[in-house]
Amino acid sequence: MRIAGRRVSSPLRQPQFAAVFIGEAISMVGNAMLPVLIVLQLLTLSRSAIWLGATMGAESVGYVLAVLLGGIASDRGARVGVVLVADALQIVGVAGLGTFATAATLALVPACGFIAGAGSGLYRPNVRALLATLSVKEGRLETNALISQASQVGALVGPVVAALLHVLAGRWAFYVDVGSFGPSVGVLVYLSARKVDSSRLLDDKLEVKHSVFGDARDGLKLIKSELWLASIITQGMVQMLLAIGPEVILLPLVLRRQGAEGSYGFVIAGGALAALIASRIIGRGASRGRGWLAMLGATSLAVEMFALAANAPVIAIGFAVAITAVGQSMFSITWFTAVQEGVDESMWGRVMAFDSLATNALAPIGLAITPLVAGIVGVGPVAYVGGAAMLLSGLLPLSLRSVRRLGPLPSGR
Repeated sequence: MRIAGRRVSSPLRQPQFAAVFIGEAISMVGNAMLPVLIVLQLLTLSRSAIWLGATMGAESVGYVLAVLLGGIASDRGARVGVVLVADALQIVGVAGLGTFATAATLALVPACGFIAGAGSGLYRPNVRALLATLSVKEGRLETNALISQASQVGALVGPVVAALLHVLAGRWAFYVDVGSFGPSVGVLVYLSARKVDSSRLLDDKLEVKHSVFGDARDGLKLIKSELWLASIITQGMVQMLLAIGPEVILLPLVLRRQGAEGSYGFVIAGGALAALIASRIIGRGASRGRGWLAMLGATSLAVEMFALAANAPVIAIGFAVAITAVGQSMFSITWFTAVQEGVDESMWGRVMAFDSLATNALAPIGLAITPLVAGIVGVGPVAYVGGAAMLLSGLLPLSLRSVRRLGPLPSGR
């Protein structure tokens, strides 16, 4: 596939980028395996969704506490080292889940989720920025499309592998997941040994001018000054609390009530396949009208939430999950490209960290209360509220010109 005359695969011609990308692509398979393994293992151990909500909530807390620190470290040029630390934390957390996800030690599972979440929080703001700095500036759209495709391949393969391994090996499947981090760790250790620091690949070497708090303040100041950044990040907070977080709990609950919990991994994989196909064409025309494209993608979860509320058949739910996955791919490619084009490179990590921090800050609340609220009022009302929240929060920001542009307005306008 080509974007504006260039192939999406063109960044792979750069050896350092290709090595890191391949390692991270394998890690993405493991990342996609983890939530499926957690859902299947915990619902096997307990018919209640309380432990599932507690573990997912603890994972989100760990993520929130680590993500801003990861973003600041990223902008100080320590991306290789931070991704290594992130991989180490995720290895410890996932191995802990494999060890303690038993009926006798179930109370320790949320703590393992917390550790894995902290690793993910350090990882997210760094890995995309690391890959972007390893690629040429003219190839950032291709880089983001390539990363999105790798993520979707992981989301396609990971859930299927997780579902099969759970049937064959139970909680021991978590240890297979641990192995998926090996290639990433190996490549990054090699780069560290050769003293390849991502800050050396920037146009200007980064200077540490402030304390950690000063760096965080600068990032927040930038977001507040750019209405398009603030609007998208605020939108993410609303969606995570009322829809994205609850969906993590509601989807397996609805499938289990239909006696189809075994299809969970395959439903997720089907969505990933649809998103993978879509990501190969989303890059075309991404610079024109990309705000509309991104916000259309941001509303896509509404279809799935309404399907869950209606207790639709499994095949209809699978179709709705595919729509959600395509929409998320639409949003992520355009959003990350817009940030990398509209924000100074020295601020990438902090902007993406604040985006992740704000979006996930309310996730533990949504994950923790969804099983309780659904138990009181039923799945339907919770899902209908989530669907309505997705539609309103996705469409209202389009009243702003900078959101429709998805970038800063020209000077004087």
